[in-house]
Amino acid sequence: MLAIITLVAVSAIVAGFSFRAGLGSPTEPFEAKAVYAPNGVVSTSQLLASQAGLTVLKNGGNAVDAAVTAAAVLSVVEPYMTGIGGDMFAMLWLEKEQRLVGINGSGHAGALMTFEKVADRRRVPDERPESITLPGALSGWAKLLEAHGSITLAEALALAIELAEKGFLISDTTAIEWGLFESKINWDQGSRATF
Repeated sequence: MLAIITLVAVSAIVAGFSFRAGLGSPTEPFEAKAVYAPNGVVSTSQLLASQAGLTVLKNGGNAVDAAVTAAAVLSVVEPYMTGIGGDMFAMLWLEKEQRLVGINGSGHAGALMTFEKVADRRRVPDERPESITLPGALSGWAKLLEAHGSITLAEALALAIELAEKGFLISDTTAIEWGLFESKINWDQGSRATF
């Protein structure tokens, strides 16, 4: 039985499309390719994340295991998108139970951020501390795996950790997109020293 799952990097994919759309034109030509996958498929915005999820499936993991693993790898290979430091929303269909499940892994505002402090603003600023929430993705991934996965969170994070430690090749698109954030990293002394 095939469970239909919509989850994981949904916010990353949406953010990726909206971010890339803002560039005006594609940074790499898009070429559609046919894919045949009789036993499972993993699709993300980055090849290494898709391969990580597929490896989990080949090793006996389920779709939730693959999705969380792929999302963790996206946190490493596309850090300018949402990831472990962001939010996670999941919807999945449990075929055996014939029910839809949702998990909200969004972060909360810090304890000192009160309604009164932001009541006079029309929107949340893009580049100021007021836009920061406590990350919810990691706890969302943990909840998802505990309830519906077959591997541990440590196992799901292992491939992402390996890529972070050993390094990886990046695509032309990723290099261009990382370059767009250079000025944002350079304004802070701590981030300049780290990155």
